[in-house]
Amino acid sequence: RVGASRSVSAPCRDIYQSELCAGETGKAPCTSDIGDPLVAQAASGRWFQHGSVALTDEKCKLPGIFSKLSHYCNWIAQKTGFAVRCIERK
Repeated sequence: RVGASRSVSAPCRDIYQSELCAGETGKAPCTSDIGDPLVAQAASGRWFQHGSVALTDEKCKLPGIFSKLSHYCNWIAQKTGFAVRCIERK
C-alpha cells in the first residue's frame, strides 16, 4: 500500500493493524488535531493514551484514524529511555 492515497470517507473500513478508528459522526478530530492524543480513563481513575490522531476527513465530521500506540510502545519506551510503561490489555 505504499504510495496509496488514504481517505476516511468510509471510516474504519480499511485500516492497518497499527491503526484504530475512533469518534462519532459529527464529533471527530480535524486536520489541526493531527498528533493529538486519544485518551481514556480507567475505572481506577488513571488516564491512558491509546492513540494519536493520524488522519481526518477534511470536514471533521467522520471518525478519525489514530496511530495505535500499543503497536509502537516498545519502540517508544526504548527511545525515551523507558520513561513510558507499556501495559498489556487483558
